[in-house]
Amino acid sequence: MVDKVNRAVNKAFDYELVAATHHVEPAVLAELVQDARKEFPHDEMMAELHVVRALHWLLRRRAIEGGRSAEHEH
Repeated sequence: MVDKVNRAVNKAFDYELVAATHHVEPAVLAELVQDARKEFPHDEMMAELHVVRALHWLLRRRAIEGGRSAEHEH
């Protein structure tokens, strides 16, 4: 329990805000966080940074795919 509290208090990157702002599904965010913590089990800051970078990639991909579908509508 203390570990979860420390993570919430000591966040370097607010990936939850990024995800909420861009309507990323909670299950998708949970998977990104789980993968990042597996890759960086002893470095929470690197795990958080990895999640933020993955979210940015996901959002760019959505924007590109959204642009492509809009092009096909015209």
